[in-house]
Amino acid sequence: METEITSILDSNTTSYEDTNITPGQTYYYSLYVIDDLDIESDGSFIAFTPSKKETTTSGGGGGGGSSSSGGSSSSNNRPNPTPTPTPVPPTYTPPTPVYTRPNFTNPLYPGVRSTEVLELEKLLLEKGFLASDAVTGYYGSETQKAVQQYQCAKGIVCGGSPASTGYGLVGNSTRDTLNQELIQTTTPTYTPVTTPTYTPPVTTYSRPSFTNPLYPGVRSTEVTELQRFLLNKGLLTSDAVTGYYGSETQRAVQQYQCAKGIVCGGTPASTGYGLVGNSTREALNQDVPATTTTTPSGNTGGNANIQAVIQNLLAQVAVLMQRLQELKARGM
Repeated sequence: METEITSILDSNTTSYEDTNITPGQTYYYSLYVIDDLDIESDGSFIAFTPSKKETTTSGGGGGGGSSSSGGSSSSNNRPNPTPTPTPVPPTYTPPTPVYTRPNFTNPLYPGVRSTEVLELEKLLLEKGFLASDAVTGYYGSETQKAVQQYQCAKGIVCGGSPASTGYGLVGNSTRDTLNQELIQTTTPTYTPVTTPTYTPPVTTYSRPSFTNPLYPGVRSTEVTELQRFLLNKGLLTSDAVTGYYGSETQRAVQQYQCAKGIVCGGTPASTGYGLVGNSTREALNQDVPATTTTTPSGNTGGNANIQAVIQNLLAQVAVLMQRLQELKARGM
């Protein structure tokens, strides 16, 4: 006769004792381990039969007035304790890591700085609505204009103001559309890095002259050259040499213009005060020293040169747009 016993033990139990047994009866035990993910291990099987109690009796007969009596003795054979098998955890294979791009969950608007704004700017960059240098994590005017272009392209809203229609803000409708654009799960890709060939410097480099109009908001290598020049003249501090034409650079240009007798008052729109136009550019080119340095030959900085050309073209377009707005304001 076989009896099946089922018992569930908690994770802290290291042994199991079965007291409800019958000598001579065979018992079968199976041990499984189940982890937190309900994954079951292979079973360990044990068969055990407790020994029966044995009793022996011996005695002697009486004779000649003498008798002897024999005693009886018994011995109990206890079964040896069954060793507790060591639990064997199931084999676990970690999942392949994947990159999950987060959804947009919060309202976004000018003045906000967060990782969600950074993700928004990356998406707008991928869609061609934003330049790479505007991916900063800060929701500024460039990000707002890119969102407006995106909203108009998607038919969400194409006019009004942020307060009246949400034009330029990431609200519920725009957020839903953005989340539909996201690729929920993508595996990371790795691009092998190649080491460029380096040739010792053999060519000479002359400091370039200024050729493009420069004004606040422009970022280019020519702005960097302008800032280095103003630094050498003592009109700008070293921490302001960033390649971006900001308020500090504008003030330094105004000081230079005033010192050279070009212009010493007015506004950028009315007199060009603080902008690098034709007159200021000619004065700068006359002051720029002709320095000679060495630079490595070969293809170096090709992409940077292309970006500089693009930035210069955009700067010229911006100047033309500003002049058109001034003409419209005058009714011409």
